[in-house]
Amino acid sequence: MDIFINTLNKEVISIVISGDFTIGETDLFDSVVLPIFDRDENNIILDMANLVSIDSFGIAKLFSSSNMAKLKGKNLYIMNIRKDIEELFNTLKLLRYYTIIEPTELKNRFGIKKIIK
Repeated sequence: MDIFINTLNKEVISIVISGDFTIGETDLFDSVVLPIFDRDENNIILDMANLVSIDSFGIAKLFSSSNMAKLKGKNLYIMNIRKDIEELFNTLKLLRYYTIIEPTELKNRFGIKKIIK
C-alpha cells in the first residue's frame, strides 16, 4: 500500500490510498494518517480510486479514522470509492459513517479544481 498526502487548500487535505489495505499495512496507515487529525485542515478526503482491496483490519482502521475525525471535530469524506469496495461497505452497513463526495463536488464545496496525485 502507498499513501500520498496532498494539502489542497487551508481547509482540505487529501489522503490517496493505493494498493491493498490489509493487516500488514495498518502500522503504515497509523503512522501517516493519524497525525493528520491534529493538523489545521478540518476536511479530510480519503481518495480510494487506487485502492485495490481491503480486509477487515483495513476496514477497522478506516472506521477508527471516522471516530477520530468526529472526536477532533473534522469532516471525513470518501472519494472515488470503487464499486466493489462500496458494495462491501454497504453490506457491512459502514457507509452511514462516511460522506461520499464526488470529485466535481470539491469545487462547489471547497473551491478545489484539481487534485494532484
